[in-house]
Amino acid sequence: FGLILVGAFGAYSLGANNIANVMGVFVPAEPFQNIHFAGFLTFTGTQQLFLIGALAIAVGIFTYSYRVMITVGSQIFKLSPVTAFVVVLSESIVLFIFASEGLQNWLIAHGLPPIPLVPVSSSQAVVGAIIGIGIIKSRGSGINFNVLWKIGSGWITTPIAAGVLSFVALFFVQNVFERPVVKRAASEISQSVIEERFRNRAGEGEFGEKVKRFSQELKHGQPFLYPVFGAQK
Repeated sequence: FGLILVGAFGAYSLGANNIANVMGVFVPAEPFQNIHFAGFLTFTGTQQLFLIGALAIAVGIFTYSYRVMITVGSQIFKLSPVTAFVVVLSESIVLFIFASEGLQNWLIAHGLPPIPLVPVSSSQAVVGAIIGIGIIKSRGSGINFNVLWKIGSGWITTPIAAGVLSFVALFFVQNVFERPVVKRAASEISQSVIEERFRNRAGEGEFGEKVKRFSQELKHGQPFLYPVFGAQK
């Protein structure tokens, strides 16, 4: 029963933290519109993304996760039900800490350094917990370091492989299919931006007078007749 509870907590923490790895990159694009139910319930586009990501994770669990679970659960170190409970609980707490906005706000309110809300590796957390159990139970003699080497190699090659694949895919999209790959953000020069930019530098001297005149021209819609850093008008 305890394993079921910590397993559920682990699944919750995994979803709270690692869903950003699956769908977080799509949030700025906002591909879905908000859906309103009965006039008072709103299913936002971000929530729809998270739902799709959760369903995809569930499908992956039922298809390709068996051999990975065997590797983690038995090939690094032989776990008993009690040690498995400790491993899953430790992993879950770590993931939850890096996903809990409430905990971060509590630390800030009490003058303590906040923990960043960032996605962390669940595999590193669980493997680290297993290594800790192995050191305590057998002083490291029962740990399969060959499997650890393979797992560590995967941690090193994963970001490299992902970066290379991303570069190649982006190259083909941009140069072969001639599709835009950059979403340019709209920007404008306003009086408030100029004043904020030069507030600490304007002072009362010649440079300050140029900034004030430049701001007045911009405020009244007059054309740019001289650069701020240039010569006299």
